[in-house]
Amino acid sequence: MEAIMERVYTIVDGFIDFEGQKMVEQISTYGLIAFGFLSFLVGFVFQDLVYTLYVMGAGTVLTILVTVPPWPVFNKNPQRFHVEEKEE
Repeated sequence: MEAIMERVYTIVDGFIDFEGQKMVEQISTYGLIAFGFLSFLVGFVFQDLVYTLYVMGAGTVLTILVTVPPWPVFNKNPQRFHVEEKEE
């Protein structure tokens, strides 16, 4: 049981590495740009601003769900810090 809790803790803990941060930034930037362009096209084709807002809102929520949780894929290159212990 303790091993399961340890695994859940490491997944939910919230740590991502520097490469993961870079990936999250790229995914969020390109995702929001793509959904913005798509929402503009949908709104233009249907001539309705409400469709534009729905598509952009859904795209924003999807982008948040992909990038905000600390998925394990964002922690594949953890940085190891060397800490020297003092002897007393």
